[in-house]
Amino acid sequence: MNEKSQTTSDRRRIQKWTSELRPLLSIVKSTSAAPDEVDLDLTMQPVVDGYDIGFQSSASDGIRLRWSYLRSLASVSTEGQGSHPGLLILDEPAQQGIEADSVVTFLDILASMSTSTQMLITTSEPPARLADWLGDTEFQLIDLGDERLLKLLEAE
Repeated sequence: MNEKSQTTSDRRRIQKWTSELRPLLSIVKSTSAAPDEVDLDLTMQPVVDGYDIGFQSSASDGIRLRWSYLRSLASVSTEGQGSHPGLLILDEPAQQGIEADSVVTFLDILASMSTSTQMLITTSEPPARLADWLGDTEFQLIDLGDERLLKLLEAE
């Protein structure tokens, strides 16, 4: 997509997306760039002064950026009758050494989303910790225990 092919509706949606993304970056304490400097380029990638912020950030900030980007995309698309399928899948929020308070903050942000969005979050956190983190938030926990969805078969 180029600027000339963007409709007024496209530009409004991108502005709305940006206005949803920036506060989320602030809330989850992304520090690689000032949240008010983050924009979406023509490919819808988050950039600061034209540079791909995903390559300019730490691993933990990269996760915070992805969380915020995906949550804001889902929110704007479902609110604006976009083509988002209403499914958000996130992998192991704490895997990059992100502190628990950031994970809890992000889970609160997810809980505030429209109920029309189904969210699946995989994690290796113990169920008791998840229950503590989620508090009164409604959720369904599918505990696989020591089981894994993918198992290597032993050679016979």
